[in-house]
Amino acid sequence: MPAKSKTNPPETKPIELTTSPLKNETLRQYSAFRLYCQAGSLSKLIDAWRKLVGTEANRIKAGEFGVNLGKPIAFRYAETWCSRFHWVARKRLWESEQLAELESVLNESMRMKKHKLMRLFDTALDKVQKDLEGNAIITTADLKRIWEMSTTETGGATSKSEVAITDQRPLSPAERETASKIDEIIKAELSKQKGSDDQNTGGDHPPQKQNPAGR
Repeated sequence: MPAKSKTNPPETKPIELTTSPLKNETLRQYSAFRLYCQAGSLSKLIDAWRKLVGTEANRIKAGEFGVNLGKPIAFRYAETWCSRFHWVARKRLWESEQLAELESVLNESMRMKKHKLMRLFDTALDKVQKDLEGNAIITTADLKRIWEMSTTETGGATSKSEVAITDQRPLSPAERETASKIDEIIKAELSKQKGSDDQNTGGDHPPQKQNPAGR
């Protein structure tokens, strides 16, 4: 007898995971999946579902989402939906998307905060420079406090010990410009203080001691 030819089983295409509705997933099933992501487990899903649509007030508060869910289902049906529509894997994907979105929001918030701080620091530097031109007394300690506030918020080092253990990187053009402003202001302040000291002493030098004759 001729040998029977072996037939390979048909290849099954891998499921493309997504947090959007899958093919053949009804609006009610997808709404249940979204609630499952929030609840964290099937048992908590059923509890949250019952609370969400258990009273008229809660149904009104839930709005369209509560209408899409409808009446709570039995636990065994939730297990079936979970398996058929790959809720566990999709929940992990949903969590990673939420984390990425949160990280993006935090990064944008930090970027805006740093931008505002640098604008504030530039404004403070301009004020210090104008005050110096108007012969106002601005100490280097005042300038140091402003610089430390800005550097701390932007993640820079504020002391020599921090510089020693921090990975160094080239200064950006904005940082070089800021450092140049600081140098100019400190030099102007030191020059001003030196001029004030010379006026107070009359520019005289203390007389040198002379050795007695014959010694």
